[in-house]
Amino acid sequence: MWAPWAGLCLLALLLQTGARCPARRSTMQGETGCSLLDTSVPVPKTAKHFTKLKAQGSIPPRIDKYLWLRDDARNDSAEENAYAEAVLAPTLPLQQLLLEEMLARIPQEESSVPQRQGRHWWLYSVHRAGMQYRRYCRRRIDDPQALPSEFDTMNLSQPEVVLLDQDELAAGHSFFDMAGPSFSPDEHLVAYGVDTAGSEVYTLFVRNLTSGHVLVAGSNDAYTPEFRMCAGDFVFLDNRQILFTTLTEDTHRPDKVWLFHLWSTPTKAGRTDSHRRVVRYVPRLLYQEKDEAFHLGLWRSRSDSIVYLRGSSDTTHYLYYMSTNSSGDDANFTILAPKVHEHEYMVRDGNGFLYAVIGTPEERNGQLVVVELGPNALLNATADSRGRRRPSNNSEGSSSSSSGKSAGGSDGSSSGESSSEHTGGNAASSSYWALLQPHSRTVEIVDLAVSSRWLAVLERKNGTLAATAYPLPADGKPLAVLRDGKQFAFQAPSYALEFGDQGPFSSHLLRVRYSSLTHPSSVYDINMETGNRVLKQQQEVVGYDSSQYHSRLLWASSTDGAQVPISLVYRGELVRLDGSDPLLLEAYGGYGASFDPEFSGSQLSLLDRGFVCAIAHVRGGGELGRYWYQDGKLMAKNNSFNDLAAAADFLIKAKYTSADKISAWGRSAGGLTVAATINRRANLFKASAEIGAGAPALHSVMFYVYPVDDTMSSLILAKCDCLCMQAAILDVPFVDVVTTMSGLNDPRVGFWEPAKMAAKVRELKTSNSLVLLETNMAAGHFANSGLEGRLKERAFKFAFLLQTVAPCATMANQHTELGARCRGCFAALVAAATTIALVTLVVVLRPSSRIARKWRRLGGWSQAGRQQISDNDEDEGDGGEGFDTRLYAVHMSDSQAAEAADAEAEQQRQARQRQLEQQGLSLTSYDALLGCFTMSGRLPSAELLEEICVRFILTLPATELESFERLLFSIEQAWWHYEDHVREKPENTKLKSLTLKEFTGLIFEKVPGLQPFKASLEEIYDDFNKYKRTVPVRGAILLDPDMTKCLLVRGYKKDAGWGFPRGKLSKDETDAQCAAREVLEETGLDITGLLQEQDYIDAQLGDQDTRLFIVEDVPETTHFAPHVRYEIGAFGWYHIDHLPASYDESKQVSRSGWQTAGAQLPRPHALPTGGHAGCVACRHL
Repeated sequence: MWAPWAGLCLLALLLQTGARCPARRSTMQGETGCSLLDTSVPVPKTAKHFTKLKAQGSIPPRIDKYLWLRDDARNDSAEENAYAEAVLAPTLPLQQLLLEEMLARIPQEESSVPQRQGRHWWLYSVHRAGMQYRRYCRRRIDDPQALPSEFDTMNLSQPEVVLLDQDELAAGHSFFDMAGPSFSPDEHLVAYGVDTAGSEVYTLFVRNLTSGHVLVAGSNDAYTPEFRMCAGDFVFLDNRQILFTTLTEDTHRPDKVWLFHLWSTPTKAGRTDSHRRVVRYVPRLLYQEKDEAFHLGLWRSRSDSIVYLRGSSDTTHYLYYMSTNSSGDDANFTILAPKVHEHEYMVRDGNGFLYAVIGTPEERNGQLVVVELGPNALLNATADSRGRRRPSNNSEGSSSSSSGKSAGGSDGSSSGESSSEHTGGNAASSSYWALLQPHSRTVEIVDLAVSSRWLAVLERKNGTLAATAYPLPADGKPLAVLRDGKQFAFQAPSYALEFGDQGPFSSHLLRVRYSSLTHPSSVYDINMETGNRVLKQQQEVVGYDSSQYHSRLLWASSTDGAQVPISLVYRGELVRLDGSDPLLLEAYGGYGASFDPEFSGSQLSLLDRGFVCAIAHVRGGGELGRYWYQDGKLMAKNNSFNDLAAAADFLIKAKYTSADKISAWGRSAGGLTVAATINRRANLFKASAEIGAGAPALHSVMFYVYPVDDTMSSLILAKCDCLCMQAAILDVPFVDVVTTMSGLNDPRVGFWEPAKMAAKVRELKTSNSLVLLETNMAAGHFANSGLEGRLKERAFKFAFLLQTVAPCATMANQHTELGARCRGCFAALVAAATTIALVTLVVVLRPSSRIARKWRRLGGWSQAGRQQISDNDEDEGDGGEGFDTRLYAVHMSDSQAAEAADAEAEQQRQARQRQLEQQGLSLTSYDALLGCFTMSGRLPSAELLEEICVRFILTLPATELESFERLLFSIEQAWWHYEDHVREKPENTKLKSLTLKEFTGLIFEKVPGLQPFKASLEEIYDDFNKYKRTVPVRGAILLDPDMTKCLLVRGYKKDAGWGFPRGKLSKDETDAQCAAREVLEETGLDITGLLQEQDYIDAQLGDQDTRLFIVEDVPETTHFAPHVRYEIGAFGWYHIDHLPASYDESKQVSRSGWQTAGAQLPRPHALPTGGHAGCVACRHL
C-alpha cells in the first residue's frame, strides 16, 4: 500500500524543485529533455506552383513544385527567417552567452607572424580590440643585407605604416570581404579587391602606398565593367602593369585575363543611354577561355620571374606562363602544359627549372619530376613503370582550351589542333627531365616549396602529413635524385600541417603552420640547413588548458570494408564515454578537399558542456589521397554517405554517444553528405544542420533551371543518368530537428536550393520533426563576414545543437542547482510520478478494472500479491489480453507467412478477374503482375512512386544489384516505408494497402531498368520467397538473473504471436552482430557486452538455420522500447517451463485459447548447444 503515497510524495517533491527551474518547452513529441525551442510557432506554408522542366541527356522531364522559390521577391525567405527566429527566440540568452564566451577567449589585440616583404619590410596584419576586420601594416627591416634567420624578430621601435584598414573599407556595408593584397615588385603599390555582397565578385582597387593616392578605383564609372567583375586574382607584371581575371556574368566563372597599364590614358569605349560614346579606362584582353568546364587562375611565382595561368576543370588542368620581363605587346602567354584529359599539375620554378607534380589516371597521387623551363616543358613529362620518360602520346592538343582567345589574343584553334600560336612557336618538349619521386598509392604529394637552395615537399601518407626538405645543387643545376632529406613531423594522433607564406626566394627558411584538435594553431620557422625548428607564434586562447582535453584517431569499417578515419576530441572530466554523451559529427567529402583536424577556440563552448566533437574523413575528400577522393565522386558518391553512416554507427557502438545524443553538421559539399546520409538512415541522428547544402544543385544542372558552377555541371553531367544525389532531398522520417542555412548571394549554391530542400522535407517527412530554414540576406557561400558576425553564426549553431541533443547540459551549465550533469528532466519526472500515483490509486480502489489487471501483469505488485491476484484473474475471461505469465504464442515462420500471403494474393486476383469479366474486360499484363487491387483505396501516384524509387532503388550500390534477391530486399524496405509512413499521412489515408507482391509489381512497372523483367516477375518473386526461407536467423534468449524466465516479444499486428527477439542475418554480418542488432532494434537493449559468442543454441526450422545466443542476468525491471516502428507491440517475461517444446504442443496451446501464430518456437533445453560443453545457461535450463 506504499506505492500511491510514494508516488504522491515524489510528485510533491518535484513540484517544489520545479519552482527553482526555468520554464521548458518540449522540442517535439517524445522529447523529454529541457529544450527551450518553441515549437508552438506556426510553420510557414510553402505554396506549390507546378513547372515542367526539360531534362538533359536521357533523364525524363519532371515537374518541379518549388521552382518559384527562386523569385526575387524573397517574401518566402523573410517568412522562413521569421519562423526560425521565433522558434529559437527562447535560446537568445544562450546564444548571447555563447557569443560572450567565444569573444572572451580571443585576446584584445592579435597580430599575425611578420614575414619579409621584399628586402626592406616586415609585413603583418593586426586585429584590434572591438574591431571586426584586420589592418595590414608593415615596419622596416633593420638590416636588409642580413640573411634571414629562424631567430629573426621585428623591431617594434620602427614606425608602423598602415597599408590597408579593412574596417575603414567595410564602413557602411553589412558584408565585406577583401581579395589580396598583392604588392608590386618595388613595394610601392598594392592591389586588392572588395566584395560587399558575399557574391565573390570583386571590384579592383590599386593604391600608391607612398602617397596614399588611389590609382585605380574600379567602382568609378570611369572604368569599364571589367574592373567590377574581378575573380580575385591580381598580379603585378612589373611596377606599371597589372594582370587580373574576370568572371562571366551568369555563372561567375573566371574566364578572361586582362592587362592594364596603370598610367594609361582613358579611351572611348561603350555608350551611354543617350547613345553617346564615353571616355573610360579600358584594359587589354590577353586570354579568354570559352570552354564552360574550365575556370582560370593566375599567380606570380616565388622567384618573381614567372606569372602562371592555369585552366582547371574538375578533372583536367592546363598551364601557360609569362616572363615578368614582358611588357606592352610582348606580354603574351606561352604554353607550358597542354590540356590532356585527367592530367593535373602543380608547379614551382627555381633557377630556370620547373619542379612539377603531375597526376594522371594511372598515377592520381602524382609523380614529382623536374624539367627545364620552356614551351611545352610538361608535355609527356610523366614516367613509365621503369622510371623512364613516356614517349609522345595522343593528347587533346597543345592548346590551352578548345575555344577562346589564344595566348596572342587571336582566335584559338579547336581542341584537336596545335599551332605555333598555342605553343609559343616551339612545339618541342623540354630537353632536361628527371623523375624525382615515383607514384605511390599510399603517399600523396600535397605541396611544394622551392627556394634558391632548397626543395621542400609536403606529403600525406596514410592520412598523416609530414614535410621533407631536400638540398639543391650549389651550382644552380637541377636535382637528379632526392636524397639527404630532413623530415619534419608532429606527434599528435591526427593534425593539420601546411606550408605558410614563404619569405624571399633566397631564404633557407621553411614556414609551416601546425594545428590539432587540442593544439592551437602554431607557426614554425624551420632552418632547412640545420633542421632547427623555432615556434614563432601560437594562437592565444584565453583560459585554455590543453591538458584537460583529449583527442583520438579512430577507424570505422564502411559497408564495403573501407576503413574510415575519425578524429575526435573531448574534455576528459566532463564525459563518461558510456553512450550518454552528446556528440557533434562533422563531415565534408567533396572536391578532393581535406577536412584536416584543426583547433577551434569556439568549439570549446561545446566541449566544456560535455560534448564529444568528431570529424568523419569520408571518401570524396582528400584526407587519404586522390584515390580516396575518386572513391567518393560521381558513380561512387554513395561511398561518402555510407562512410558517414558507418562513422556514426561506430561511435554509437563504441559508447562515445547514442542515437538520441548524436547530431550531424555539414557545410556546402558537407551539407550534401549529411543530407543524403540522413535520408538513408533517418533514425541515425537526433538533429542535423546543413549550410549551403549542394544536393539540390544537381536538379538545376539536369533540368536547365538556373546557372550553377560550370565545373559542377561537367562533374554531374558526366554521369547525369545516375540519380544518386537527388535522394538527399526526399525524406527525413525520424530526425527530430533539421536546420538548413544559406546565403542570399551565394554563387556556388543558389539560396533557392536549400529553400526547396526544406520545403520538400516538410512535405515528405513522416514524423513531427522540426525543419528550420535560415537565409542570410546579406552574405554568400561563406556566411557572415567580420569576427563578431562569424561568431554569432556559430553561437546560433551551438545553441541549436545544445537545445536539441543536450538540453540538460545547457540547463546544468546555467542553473547549478541541477548539478554538473542533469541526468533527467523535471517535466519527465513529474509525468512519471503523476502516472505512478494515479495508476496505483486505481489499482487499490478498483482492483477488478482493466488497468488494474494490466498493472498487475506488468509486475507492479509484490510477488505474493501478484500470485494471489493472478489466480483470481483466471476466470475474468479477457481472452489472453495483456501479459499473462502463462501466455505463450509464436511467430508465424517466414515460409508459412509467404504461403499465406500468396494464397491471399491469388484469391484477390481471382476476384479481380471475375469483376472484370462481368464488365466484359480481361486482366492486363499490368494487372497480372500486380495481383488484385480492390475498388477500395487508390494506387500511389506516379510522382510518389518515383520518389520512393529514387530513395530506395536508384541509389543502391552495385553490390545490392548483384541479384534479384538483393534487389527485392531493398524493395521490401521501400514497401515497409510505404505501409508504415507514407499511408499514415493525412493526405494519403485513401491510399491502397498493398501486399509486397503488389508493391513489387508497381516498382517493376515504374523503373525503366526493371521493365524488361515484368514478364518474369512471378518467377522472380517465388525465387525471392524461397531464398528468404534459407537466410539464417540470429537472435537471443534473454534470461532473468534467476534463470527461470525469458523475455518474449509480440508483433505489432493484432494477430501477431510471441517469440524470441530475432531476425535475418545481413550481408557481411557476423552471427553475434546480427543477434545484437536484432535485440537492439526490437527491445532497445544493447547486449553487446552481455553476449558470449560461445553460448548459443542451434536449430533447423524448416529450411531456415536458426541460432539463438543465451544472454544471462537481464533484470525483469529493464525498460524495453523498440527502435523500429510498427514491428514490436509488447514485451513479456515467461516461465521457461511453460514454453511449448514442439509445433504440435503449440497448436494444442492455441486450441486451448492462447493466442498463437501457429509456428514452432524452439524450447531452449530441447535443442543442442554449440561451441561449449554445457554453459551455465544450458545447465539451468
